[in-house]
Order: sequence, then structure tokens, then C-alpha cells
Amino acid sequence: MSIRTRFRTSLIAFGALSGVALSAGSADACGGLFCSAANPVNQAAERIIFAKNDDGTVTAAIEIMYEGPAHEFAWVLPVPAGKVDVAVSSKILLDRLDNQSNPQYNLTTQFADGCAVPESGSVGGFPTSPPSAMGPKDGGVQVVAEGNAGPYTYAQLMVDPLLPNPEDAAIAWLELNQFDVGKLAPELLREYLKSGQNLLAFKLQKGKNSGSVRPVLLTYKSDQPLIPIKPTAVAANEDMGVKVWVLGDSRAIPSNYPHLELNEAMINWFNASLNYNDVIIAAANEAGGHGFVTEQSGPAGAFADILYADFEKQSWDQLRTGKFGSMLEFLQTAQQMFGSYDGFQDVMTNPKFVPLREGATHEQFLSCMNCYFETNVPVRNAAYPSTDYLGQLDPIHSLEVLPFLDEFYRLVIQPLEDTSQLFKDHSTVTRMYTTLSPDEMSEDPIFDFNAELGSVNNIHTANRILQCDGSNNEWRVELAGMSIKGTGQDWPITLDSDFPVNLRIVQFGASGGGKLIKDNAPQIANLLTDLKLGEAKPELMAPTPSVPVTPGEKPPAPTTPDLPDDEKDPVGEGPSIDGMQPAANSGGGGCSVATPASTSGGAAHLAWLGLLGLGWMRRRQG
Repeated sequence: MSIRTRFRTSLIAFGALSGVALSAGSADACGGLFCSAANPVNQAAERIIFAKNDDGTVTAAIEIMYEGPAHEFAWVLPVPAGKVDVAVSSKILLDRLDNQSNPQYNLTTQFADGCAVPESGSVGGFPTSPPSAMGPKDGGVQVVAEGNAGPYTYAQLMVDPLLPNPEDAAIAWLELNQFDVGKLAPELLREYLKSGQNLLAFKLQKGKNSGSVRPVLLTYKSDQPLIPIKPTAVAANEDMGVKVWVLGDSRAIPSNYPHLELNEAMINWFNASLNYNDVIIAAANEAGGHGFVTEQSGPAGAFADILYADFEKQSWDQLRTGKFGSMLEFLQTAQQMFGSYDGFQDVMTNPKFVPLREGATHEQFLSCMNCYFETNVPVRNAAYPSTDYLGQLDPIHSLEVLPFLDEFYRLVIQPLEDTSQLFKDHSTVTRMYTTLSPDEMSEDPIFDFNAELGSVNNIHTANRILQCDGSNNEWRVELAGMSIKGTGQDWPITLDSDFPVNLRIVQFGASGGGKLIKDNAPQIANLLTDLKLGEAKPELMAPTPSVPVTPGEKPPAPTTPDLPDDEKDPVGEGPSIDGMQPAANSGGGGCSVATPASTSGGAAHLAWLGLLGLGWMRRRQG
């Protein structure tokens, strides 16, 4: 009986590996995704979570990406008229969501008779409020709500749509009230203001630096999630990545953009991160510039306890109720537990909560807490209302424990709770991704739901069989619907080939299996044969029938089929079952890839993203 050795590698393709750089001097972060400094991948993308609520509202968590002087930060977005609840969310949570829903491309390798088995690590050589004092009704502009959220001061503006040029009135108000709008072209706002939408404007509170910029959490009246992308065209980069998670009772769809089903033969299965984003760009371009790839859709509840984990809940309980020997120990514990979280520095550098003597700075304090304590003063349990202070210290005068904890909860913990709760309140989450260039931002993407569509697994699997005489050169990879042949370490089908990048382009509606716009399966099958790069299988020619989503159902872990005794080639097809399986790692770590230094003489760059009745993104140079 022949001996076969089987190896498996997991090749992760990072969803939304966008080529967008928000500014020449910004850092493109891997977020919570795994990446390697030896093989850096630009993964910057606009990230948005939409939740369609039962009360006729939509909640949106929107990531703001900005780098520049704090006094020049301003963010303006159209929102529906009516009350808008404004809070903050968490970048760490978005990083974890990214990590848990990434597309994964897993390749299993099998060595048949006559194949030399490589050493370990070398698998086959493939190494709506009333007017206020902030801005009374004047010039057709009325402030309907204002307040603070996290590090931001915000104002919701209603502009008279009957004005000849409501956009000019809006810009004049923003400039008068010190919202730095730079060179914003007023006509970008005209369409939204003429339709009766409001504007929501943000700026950083005095004393905050640009490091305080964080995602916001908005809830507003709306029938559907929508991204008014058209104003973004003024300053967007080519092939700007847009990554969206939509929460609801069933699978979400792009209702006015096509759904793109990728031709998986275009993916470099030996290292999918090398060309995954390029494949997405090409697929969108092939569809006329409009189209979303659905990267994952399945039970939302599986994410909730990963986005706000048990260890964080326990850490917060410990900080809130634990006994500490001194104020120093209390603050050091807070830093150890939550020092990297959104909002932490905003609490710790607020003199109301951590007052320092004259001449001392909070930055110095955070870098060396021990240096600022001459004595350790015992403290009682911080949870008891009778504990008014953590002691008189030098050079820190006092710390009011309960107000400190209230503020800590509001800025650090509650954003995690509120955003993760969305995943408990909705049964299904769908992740979609596309890239858009400025000339393609001609239609605002709208999202709807279709309960008749099956779920989408983010885990893709294929099987490679080495057909060799000992050299380990010849192989074939069995994909769902096709077999690809090649030699050595190079994937034989590239983006400069004649192969279509989309297997199918489909327009989905709120019901049914969708309208087929383009079926490239026959062309792909013919090219495989003509170019002697493999062969098509019968299942390639027929779309997979829709399977209703079963909330809570998870797919089994991918498995490797055994080779039959007659040496018939196994077929390793990617899972096409309902549900998804979150990755085991719930961490929010990652790496960063720095872009070249700014060539504009240190000029500041500003990025704006608006959504739904939310708005737009622009960048300016000061």
C-alpha cells in the first residue's frame, strides 16, 4: 500500500485590503488583522457597521480616519432630518470584527506516490433639538441639536432647502462657528440640503489632540442603510476601499449595486494576500465600477462576545470594585488593562479627574507613573459611595474615584458594550466589500435584505495534489467547479490574462435568487481547456441554488478528503453551507505599514466620511 503524506497551509486573504491612502503622511494600519512585516499589505479602508433596528431607525458605527493638527479637524455629514443620537464607538472593536470576518483561503497539499516529501516548513516549495445659543436661526441655518460625544463637540444643522444656495449658507455657518471646512466645495452639499437633509458637524473639543479621533455611533430615522458616496469623489483616491457590515434579520444585499461572485481561479491560492485586493478592484471594474463582493454572512451573535470579551468585563469589574493598596496601584491597573483603548488617554489627561501640580504634564505622568508618586496612600474599595478620594498625593492632589469611574465607563467601556450589543440584537451580519474610484462614485449604495438567500462562509478551501516523479514540480489544485494545473511556485492565472475576474454578476432584490446579469462560466471553461491550464467541472456551469439562512447554525471546520485507494483525484470544494465560524483569535492586535512622508511641505490632510443620510469623505491640504 502506498504511503502518502498530507500537509495543510492556511493562506489568509485580508478582506478590504484597499489601496487607499488617506493622506501622504498617514499610516496604513493592519488593524486587528494578521499581517507580516516581511509581506506588508495596505489594508486601509473605510469601515462602517450598519444595524437596521425594529423601531424604524438605523444605527451606524463609522470610522473616522484623520491625521493632522487637532484644530483643523472637522467632519461633516448629511443625516436625515429628525433626532440623531450621537455617541462614540471603538476602533479596537472594529479591528476585531475585521479579524473575525476576514476571508480565508485554505490550501491542503497532498503528496502522491513518487513525490519527495519536503522538510517541515517547505510545503511543496511554496514557501432631530430646539435652537440654541451655539447657532441661532440665522441666514437660513438653524441648530436643532448640539452636544459633546467622547472627544467631539457636534452640532446638527437644519438649512432652509428653499434658499437659492443652501450649501453656501451651511458653509458660512460652519466657518463662523470654527468648523474648519478648508477648501470644501459647497456644491457637494447641495443635493442633500435641497432634499431636506440635515448636516451633522463634528470638531475636537479644546485640549484634545488628533490622537483622540475615534469612531462615532449614530442612530437616526431611516428605512434603509445608505452611503451617499457621490460627494466623496472630490478627493477620493483611485480604488478607495469601502467595507460594510450590515446587521438585520437576514442576509443583507446591495440593492442598487450588483453582487459579484468571484472567479476563484484568479486568487493566488499559494499566498492569497498577494493579489486578493487586486482581484476585488478588477472585479468591480469589470462590472462597470459598481459591485460588492459578499465576503461573509451568517449569525451575528457569534461575534458579540468576541467584540467585547469576557476578560474585558472581568477587568472592568476588577477596576470598579477591587481593593487597591494605593492610588498609584489603581491607576497603573487601569493603564495595564485599558491603556491602548479608545478614550483611555482622554480620561487620564483630563485635569478634572487626574489633576497635576503646576509644571507636571499628563504625558509625562502616563509614561512614568512611579515618577510622580512620593508616597503610597492606602485606599478602600472604590465601589463604595463613601470613598470620595483615593488619597492626598504629591504631586497629584487627589483623585475622585467615582466621577473618574463614571467617566472611564462612558468613554472606554460603554462604547464597547453598545456596539457589541448590536450583534446580540440582530440575528444576521453580512460583510460586503468593494473599491471605488472618483469617477465611479455616481450612485449612492443602498442596502436591503433578502431572507431567501443562503449564508456566505468566509472560509474557502482547495486541495492541491502533486503529480510528480520526485521533483515536486507538477501539481493541480481542485477548486469548486474547476481544476487548475501548474508547475513550481507560480500561480498560472494572473490578472493580465484573458480570464474574467467575475464568475457571475447578479442583481439581487428583496426576494428570490436574483437576476443574472452576466455569466462568465462558459468563457472560463473554454479558456481553461484552450490554454491547457485545467478543466471545468459540471457544477461550474450551474449557479448554486439558494439555501435559506438558519440563524445560529455554524459550518463544520474545513476537512481534507482522503484519497481513495484507486487514486482517484479528490475534489476539495469550499464550504457552501449556512453560517460562519469565527476565528479563534479574538485579539485586536496588528501591525502598521507607513506610507511615504508627505510631499506637500507638511500640509495637513483631512479625510471625511459621511453615510446614510450619512455622508461623504474629503481630504484637504491646509
